[in-house]
Amino acid sequence: MEQCWRWYGPNDPVTLDHIKQAGATGIVTALHDIYDGNAWPLDAILERKRIIEAAGLTWSVVESIPVHNSIKTGTPERERYAGWYRDTIRALAKAGISTICYNFMPVVDWTRTDLMYRLPTTGYFAHLRNVTREADGSFYEAEHLEGSTDMAEVILALMKEEARRRKEGRSDWRIPMRPDHGHLLADDIGKTKINPGYSLIGRLKGLAELRGIMRAVERFELA
Repeated sequence: MEQCWRWYGPNDPVTLDHIKQAGATGIVTALHDIYDGNAWPLDAILERKRIIEAAGLTWSVVESIPVHNSIKTGTPERERYAGWYRDTIRALAKAGISTICYNFMPVVDWTRTDLMYRLPTTGYFAHLRNVTREADGSFYEAEHLEGSTDMAEVILALMKEEARRRKEGRSDWRIPMRPDHGHLLADDIGKTKINPGYSLIGRLKGLAELRGIMRAVERFELA
């Protein structure tokens, strides 16, 4: 899998240099300053891509193009916003970015869904996060290799899917992944400028743990 990292743009306290040091090669980002449903200008997309590539990284995944609430609720304004959404997708395609993640959920971003639902082994992008489910149905976020989900089995399934696609000769065989969320650790504790859940050291730890499983799968399961 392609090892990626979510980056909130030039104002993110976690810099592209930090991300490169963590061993990631792909960036998951968006034009976070345009969140009101308007189309993303091609020039702005190309400039963000230039910044990323100048750091020796690749803009691998767009996460995400905001889905305006008028689209979700079907109000009369939805056609205008849907048109702008299509314009953004076209501009991203012109810039050579082909993997787009979006959240079609209430409010702006995400809300809780059925934690027991089993996804099919398909997909083109994975954020790897673990939670511990409690008896009353509540949950809390666990470390990447702890919690109620067998992360080793998840990675094995994803990498087997990659191998199947590669054997078929598909150009889209590689699945980008990112460690989703990290606990506050060490020097990140007490910092005032930080995106909650997206600290450097906690995600660096998560990526290192996930990378270890990936190496083991490559060596002992897919060799």
